[in-house]
Amino acid sequence: MKAFLRRFRPDAMTGQIALLVLAAILIFHFSVDATRMFTDAEWRRPIVDPADVIAGAVVAVEAAAPEQRRDVLARLARTAPWAKLAIRPAPPADWSNDAGAEGQRISARLGPGADVREPSESQDSGGLFAIGLKSGDHLMVSIPEPRRIAHLRPAGRSGAYAARVWERFAMLFFICVLILWVWLSAAVVSPLVRLANQAEKFPEDIEAGARAPEKGPREVVELSRAINRMQDRIRSMIAARSHALAAISHDLRTLITRMRLRSEFIEDVAMRAKMLSDLQSMDHMLKKNLEFLRDGDAPLERGPIDLGSLLQTLADECSEAGHDVVFINGPRQAVLGSLPELQRLFSNLIENASRYGKHVEISVRATAPDAVEIDVADDGPGIAQQDRTRVMEPFVRGEAARNMNENEGFGLGLSIANSLAQRANGALTLLENVPHGLIARVHLPLAASDLEGRTVPVRQ
Repeated sequence: MKAFLRRFRPDAMTGQIALLVLAAILIFHFSVDATRMFTDAEWRRPIVDPADVIAGAVVAVEAAAPEQRRDVLARLARTAPWAKLAIRPAPPADWSNDAGAEGQRISARLGPGADVREPSESQDSGGLFAIGLKSGDHLMVSIPEPRRIAHLRPAGRSGAYAARVWERFAMLFFICVLILWVWLSAAVVSPLVRLANQAEKFPEDIEAGARAPEKGPREVVELSRAINRMQDRIRSMIAARSHALAAISHDLRTLITRMRLRSEFIEDVAMRAKMLSDLQSMDHMLKKNLEFLRDGDAPLERGPIDLGSLLQTLADECSEAGHDVVFINGPRQAVLGSLPELQRLFSNLIENASRYGKHVEISVRATAPDAVEIDVADDGPGIAQQDRTRVMEPFVRGEAARNMNENEGFGLGLSIANSLAQRANGALTLLENVPHGLIARVHLPLAASDLEGRTVPVRQ
């Protein structure tokens, strides 16, 4: 039963609060109606049909002696103050016995042979009736205000009155729901939406100093203050980390430079070569670790980047370094991102491919009107399918790089590339290259800009 009811429960807070308010108002209105039905005299008034009163008056007059009829009419006037009763010898000559609806009701009460007359259709009856008596006289009934007895009729009292009551309740109900819905949306839900948007943008706006607005209900204000305190602590930690990285980078590079200079004075050529190789590996490892640690820093300025020029420049640089790297240029495309970050992204992929493969091929193709894919394919040993997700974690290397030497990395290249791709609102995927090797595929969104006029130039 709980699972069935849970299917109809709104997921959004606005819907849940509105449902609660709706149920509360419905219960309130039903309670008010029940109370009125048992306590209000209007509901408890006995139903009296005017035709019954008039028929009863005719019977009472006929049963009374002629000298007592005046007293009977006086008592009937107190019983039915809405009608005037009088005894006349005969009604006007133009009255007919073709009674209307009310006259027929009176005839039905008196039984067969009743003589009930009303003014002709061309005249305004105004609630006038003439009922024949056994003595030959007629009881004249005049109702000056027929509408005054409308609430006494069964259909009129229970239908019209209840309909008016329900119309008023329904109008009040919808007005209350509308006011509460507007208030809840403005006072409760809107601050939560703003808070969620601010928390979502926090990593990108970390240097902007934007704070969550401390507005709304008390609980929302307390939550906003807690998030602001957390953001302040994160900013302080990132600032302290940046200072530490700057100091580490400066001190370690100074030591490596000193050791490299001293290695030049080693007379043993083989020993000097090993020492320089170790220093080069240390410098490369330091560079990769610093790149990985800087990955959480604030992003640089973003803009449209000419993707073809960037990849051609990186391919040429790797070719000049002695690697077989080919860029297959396609249609000119621009992606939105930071030029230094995109250079680091594709430099890591090309460097990783060149390390394990003899031939590297870079290609670009559009996969959608607003997206592009860049493939960096090599002909190396590749990575097993079950390890492709794991190798993108920090300090995790593939099978081909278990033994570190001057040709292998430190398990950070793919991790850095994956993080940079995500920061560019893209994704990095590792696929198998046929017949052997690895394809590093980067999916990036295109920039809606004019390539000829607004792209960021790439340094050649």
